[in-house]
Amino acid sequence: PARAGELVRALVLGKKENISKTTVLSSAALDRIFERIGMLILLVIMPLIMDTPDWMKKGTFGFVIFFSTVFILIILLMKISPDTIVKYIPLSEKTNEIIKGVFEKLQKGFEAINNIQTSAAATILSLLGWITQIFMIHFVILSFGIHMTPLAALMALLAVNIAIMIPAAPGSLGTFELSVVLALGFFNIDKSLALSIALTYHFIQLIPVTIAGVISIPLLG
Repeated sequence: PARAGELVRALVLGKKENISKTTVLSSAALDRIFERIGMLILLVIMPLIMDTPDWMKKGTFGFVIFFSTVFILIILLMKISPDTIVKYIPLSEKTNEIIKGVFEKLQKGFEAINNIQTSAAATILSLLGWITQIFMIHFVILSFGIHMTPLAALMALLAVNIAIMIPAAPGSLGTFELSVVLALGFFNIDKSLALSIALTYHFIQLIPVTIAGVISIPLLG
């Protein structure tokens, strides 16, 4: 719940590789940012190739504003020297040194964003990941005997990811299913059938990750 898995993943990686927790957390955040860049590209493309419901347009607008704000803040963080930051903080020298160290570790975690080749590669991999997810949903829909273009799967995928940005129940249970039902409802798919599709897709997503997590716990100590 509340994205606790992201925190645990970062802490385990930091311990295993002997890397600062702050650096690992900022790297994990950067990983999420590149993932959302791929999502943003799809959100921009989608209205150009298909009609979208009003709730999707509002969700897209909110996501773009939120993501743009976060991205700008990270860029500013990378441009500002830690010495400049502590210079304007009226605290003790010891406290300022701690703050300076935290900012240096944050910048180290985000430094990949300054490399154009790395950023481009990460964006391409992000898009490939999203395309894989689209076809996963598309094949789930086909398995229920519904023959539609992958556009329905695209809308369902983006709707889910806009919805689960808000921390909810473990595994986004409920929020996940509702967003899929709304997206497929736009294509006149019955709610009960859409719910079955949502539950199947959610199951396919959760079970492999859960099994991998259970196996990795004793291995990681």
